[in-house]
Amino acid sequence: MMKKLISLILCLLLIAVPVYGAQDAASLVEEATALLEAEDYEAAIPVLEQAADMGDAEAQCFLGECYLQGEGVEQDYDKAMEYYQLAADQGNGTALNNIGDMYEKGYGVEQDYEKALEYYNAAVEAGDPYGYWSLGSLYEKGYGVEQDYEKAAEYYRTAADMGVQEAAEDLDRLTEEGLIKR
Repeated sequence: MMKKLISLILCLLLIAVPVYGAQDAASLVEEATALLEAEDYEAAIPVLEQAADMGDAEAQCFLGECYLQGEGVEQDYDKAMEYYQLAADQGNGTALNNIGDMYEKGYGVEQDYEKALEYYNAAVEAGDPYGYWSLGSLYEKGYGVEQDYEKAAEYYRTAADMGVQEAAEDLDRLTEEGLIKR
């Protein structure tokens, strides 16, 4: 009887640990988000690292941004890419978009508009509003694609409808410059 009870307790612990860990990662990300909003990057980093080690894509993406910008850590494009890729592998749209930015701008990687386009498209597939804005920018500038102001406007409009203020401003600018008609 005691052996069955111990086995039952062990089974319950094995089931409960992953659930507890997932909840713990979420609470860590919540704590880290508050620290980041207060611009207390040095306090946020260890909290984010703990959640990232648990596999939390949001924490991994936040860490990627910290390393990209050098906020709370020494700027390190390789580490930024490493954390973004971990999050992107889980379908995180923000991470996909940010990897696209790194390729577009050549941050820590060889500038590659085709790869940027690939990652921006993946970000759009994941539902990331900034992915639409980024695609709009590529089409407006003709980076890696044929320049197309109407297509840029379509992407900007979608991003603006999803709440990206910068996209609304770009759409207004294209209209004011006479490059598109509303």
